[in-house]
Amino acid sequence: MRNLRSERTKKVEITNDDLIRYSTTQEILTGIEGFVLGYLGLTIIWVAIGLAYPIVFEIPNSLLLVVFPGSLMLAAIGRLRNRIVRRIADRGLSWIYWIQRIFSWLFWVGVLLAIYAILAVEHLIPEYSIPFSVLLAGSYFLVAAPRFLFGQLVPELREARLCMLQFLSDWNLGSPRFHTGHNWLRRSLGGVERQLATFGLSTSPGTLFLGSSYSLFEGMISAFELEALGDWLIRPADWTFVNWTIPFAISQAEEAERSGFGRVLGQLERLLDRPSRRAKVVLGTIISALTIIANLPSIIQAVQILAKLFGSK
Repeated sequence: MRNLRSERTKKVEITNDDLIRYSTTQEILTGIEGFVLGYLGLTIIWVAIGLAYPIVFEIPNSLLLVVFPGSLMLAAIGRLRNRIVRRIADRGLSWIYWIQRIFSWLFWVGVLLAIYAILAVEHLIPEYSIPFSVLLAGSYFLVAAPRFLFGQLVPELREARLCMLQFLSDWNLGSPRFHTGHNWLRRSLGGVERQLATFGLSTSPGTLFLGSSYSLFEGMISAFELEALGDWLIRPADWTFVNWTIPFAISQAEEAERSGFGRVLGQLERLLDRPSRRAKVVLGTIISALTIIANLPSIIQAVQILAKLFGSK
């Protein structure tokens, strides 16, 4: 077999084809969505602050000064979504990989905040204070906003392919400081496992990673074969190379276990990435609706204050 370090692989480049890009119409709608999220979130937060410190309600145009600049900023972010994603991608795979996950984690943090606020407002759980519950309810719209505005940045399988290229690029640099483990390889092979499942060929989680890592350890697999495995993720009809590589990795996993090695599953990351994109959108919509309903009195109060402000002019 060829020595992995002797192979030369191309530098990882994230092209527009690797990104999920919105049409102009989608960006406009996303901008409107950003304005609505900002308006709801900041209005509810403004009411919460006013309930805690009533003097806020007496400050002229305080609602306008708080709500509209923030709402317009989120609207601009939504409208410029493609440009922002392109800038993130230009900084490298690590940036777009982790930012995508941070957006996802923020969404779930927002969900927890909203659930607490809803239960507290409805007196189903002990409530610290009404302003605090209302504040958390408004925070949901802002904390979850990045997930709603940006969605998925890179399709799952294309991301897995890029992870393979990143692993090979780091490995081939020849500097020990870049050899920080096989995390990129594990992430890529997780995508291979999901791709296999769509063809009715399931493997135990971590099997391919164990087999490939053991093959690297023994010097029995080449960069060309691993890169072909990554390319198969976006060209699934081309089985030319992978129909040997995948069974070989599985057999090597069995050999590794006989030698006393075990599997590394990366359970925390799997749990955080488990919910599907559609499930997140549906859950986010439900939570948003429930949060609006639970805080409807606060929203009505803010609208009445706005009406008085404009009516007095």
